[in-house]
Order: sequence, then C-alpha cells, then structure tokens
Amino acid sequence: LVVDAAADGALALVERFTGAGTAATRAVPIASIASDASLEEALALVLLGETGVVGVTDSGRPMGILTIAGIHRSLRRSLSGDAAGADASEQGRQPANLPDE
Repeated sequence: LVVDAAADGALALVERFTGAGTAATRAVPIASIASDASLEEALALVLLGETGVVGVTDSGRPMGILTIAGIHRSLRRSLSGDAAGADASEQGRQPANLPDE
C-alpha cells in the first residue's frame, strides 16, 4: 500500500515484482474508505473496483487494506453472538436475521 503523491494522496497497491522499475511505477490506484465507514460501504467499493481490495484510512492516513475475505470474516464475527446464524451458515443456509437474496 503506497500513497500516490501524484494523485493528490490517493492510495495505490503494489504487488510483488522483480526487475526494473520502482514501486511507484508499478502501483495500481485503489479506492479508499474511512475506518469508521460501514462494512456495506466497504463491500460496495471492493465489488465496484478492479483490484478486489479497498484501502482503509483514518483522518486521511493509510491504515491498511480490506479484502473480500476480511469483510466476510468481519460479518461472520458480527453474527457469532447469534447461535442460529452460526448454525445456519455452517449448514449452508441463510441465517434467519438476514434477508434472502
């Protein structure tokens, strides 16, 4: 995760690479979201983007990256207090407190 100074401080992602060039030349811009935003907002940005990740910021400072897997873990954790939800998800069913798609 790098801050792209050329793009007014926007976040960019650099994957592993070898050979010539710098991280800045290989960076791919990514969307970012404030750390106090909802998981629904983060999921929307991840799904709309091409990288499958969204940068997380706090007061404009990069904090990390959120992935689909991270959102999934967070949502499952939020249901962990709901025994019916945990049982249903383990059996491949929709928990009673979530709307059907």
